[in-house]
Amino acid sequence: MALFGSIATGEHLRVAAWRVLGIENLEWGYCRFRRDMEEPGGPQGSLLQTEDGAVVGLACRHALQIGPDPHPWPEVWLADLDVHPSFADDGPRLLAALPRLEEGREIALADPASHTASCLEGAGFRRAGRLTDFVRTARGPSDAVLYERGG
Repeated sequence: MALFGSIATGEHLRVAAWRVLGIENLEWGYCRFRRDMEEPGGPQGSLLQTEDGAVVGLACRHALQIGPDPHPWPEVWLADLDVHPSFADDGPRLLAALPRLEEGREIALADPASHTASCLEGAGFRRAGRLTDFVRTARGPSDAVLYERGG
């Protein structure tokens, strides 16, 4: 997981729920995510690994949390996908490995021209809008595209 986080993907936004932008240590966010998966109604996730066991992608779904309430909108989930560009063709399959939602909808964020955006569209997500200057990076503000699926 640590090596995967150190790979420059050319994208600013990697895992929105963990606030991971660009090259960053994924261990803290991933360990917290794995712990929270044990809780009822907790997040869900799947990993893509090579035959040698190297992590090259992850898909996860978190309850949308705004403010102190851990799940103020039980019908809305935040889906994230971070996959190495060499394995982008596996992105839709990685998202499909998440448990099916019985009800509600998922939203996702991606850089507009990224392979992540293509993967989300390949997994049935629809563009719902563009968020101008949404992501703050060392190189300045960057747009994000909002996607939705379900509902």
